[in-house]
Amino acid sequence: MAYIKKCKELKQVVEKEQRQPADAARIEAGHALIKSLSTQLKISLRVADTISDRIIKLMDEELWTCFCQLMHGWLEMWRVNTECHRRQGQAIAEVTAEESRQKQLAAGAATRSYADCLKGPLWT
Repeated sequence: MAYIKKCKELKQVVEKEQRQPADAARIEAGHALIKSLSTQLKISLRVADTISDRIIKLMDEELWTCFCQLMHGWLEMWRVNTECHRRQGQAIAEVTAEESRQKQLAAGAATRSYADCLKGPLWT
């Protein structure tokens, strides 16, 4: 931002000099200031580039490894969860079958009891 502002100021000074001669020292000071700001800008860009490279390296080396471990753990969790639900379904099916069998046995016993009552001495 400062670089752009100083470039505009220097441009205005140069235009003003073309209309009327001005102080050469002032123009030279403006050039020096812009050169200094340009250098600072270049350094800032290099620092930003270095930081960007570090972030990319960190992502590639450390974060990607952590992400892969997280995904493997997540897949294992769902595999175990699926197996648990399969076993729960199997247990429910077995209990349901056993209850059905118990009801059939109870119904059969009740039918036999009733039939035994009919064979008793009152009906002969």
